[in-house]
Amino acid sequence: MASCGLLFSAVLTGVSFICSPSAYGADAQPSLKTLIENLRNASAPEDRRTAAEVLGDFRPTTEDDIAEIRRVWGNKAWDEDVFTLVSGVVQRIDKPELAEGLIPLLREDRTAIEKICQREDAGTDNREGFCRYAFVRSVIQTLEGLKVKKAVPILREYLEITELQYYVAQALAAIGESRAGEETRKTVDQSASVDLAGLGMAEILKIVRDLQDEHKKDKWHKLGEQLMYVQNPEAKPELRKLFSHENAFVRFKAAAAFTRSSDDRDSSAILEMAKNSDEDVRYVAVRAMEKGHAEQYPDVLIGLLINDPHYVVRLAAADALGRKKHFFAVPSLQTALSDRELRVRDRAFLALAILTGRKYDYQGKVDSMEKEADAILKRRNPDSH
Repeated sequence: MASCGLLFSAVLTGVSFICSPSAYGADAQPSLKTLIENLRNASAPEDRRTAAEVLGDFRPTTEDDIAEIRRVWGNKAWDEDVFTLVSGVVQRIDKPELAEGLIPLLREDRTAIEKICQREDAGTDNREGFCRYAFVRSVIQTLEGLKVKKAVPILREYLEITELQYYVAQALAAIGESRAGEETRKTVDQSASVDLAGLGMAEILKIVRDLQDEHKKDKWHKLGEQLMYVQNPEAKPELRKLFSHENAFVRFKAAAAFTRSSDDRDSSAILEMAKNSDEDVRYVAVRAMEKGHAEQYPDVLIGLLINDPHYVVRLAAADALGRKKHFFAVPSLQTALSDRELRVRDRAFLALAILTGRKYDYQGKVDSMEKEADAILKRRNPDSH
């Protein structure tokens, strides 16, 4: 029995056996339907766990397996374990002709999928809605990875669903459907929530060029909205060009998009942002320095804490100095306790509690700040409370 392969329930002298994945050869692989039934019928926790492991390794090989995936999607009796595992099975489809069998799922249930994406119809609870959304993403990404050209018509329709645009646009680009970018681009005139950047560097370059074109100034705000979708690290040089854009909204969105994929190799760009004339860009720089480790950052944060003209940047700098535990910033934070803005004084007070384990006095302090500081001190010295 130790050499058995996949899960099966067998009664032999009154005993139920669970088998490990190594016994069956490729030709003996049971169907997806059989494995799902085994999982649903496994009553003992250990049997169910083993069944889930076997299903988690399953790779579809037949049209019947694909049909079973569609049945799981359409099943109204919600079983999160089955649904989540089958979502993983979708990602292991490795033949385009099999992946084509997923297209009817997108076509026939588009209305339901759109509602799920908009969180209007999450089924029995929010968890089901989330799982179904992830399932649809798996389908789209599988069609992308296998470059299933027959999926292009339905994917073009799915560009209208804002919550899926990034993934659909990527899929269309991978498949080679270049027209999708231009067609989606036209909708910018009607909507500020269209994801253009998901198509990759070519589309990002077009957005940056348009944002530098004075003749398209009336579209800058809507184009700036698209920067929130940029996730490609290769786009950082293009985004950096927009840090000094004449439109404040574009400057902020470009900085925020840049820092989403930044690391300490981008310290020169972050330091450039910290000197920007726009307080929103400087604020983004502070948050980037809070997650970074470049040696210049602490001194720059102290400078912003003491000298920045905008209180939002000063309070963010106080936060960062405390959270990063820059102990040599204590004198500067003590100075910030006299800041003209109460909210900055509050953040300096909390940062000092983190760094020194003390509660300082300052003008305007309220009971809620005392309580927050007490909680910090308790976490800092749990044995003393």
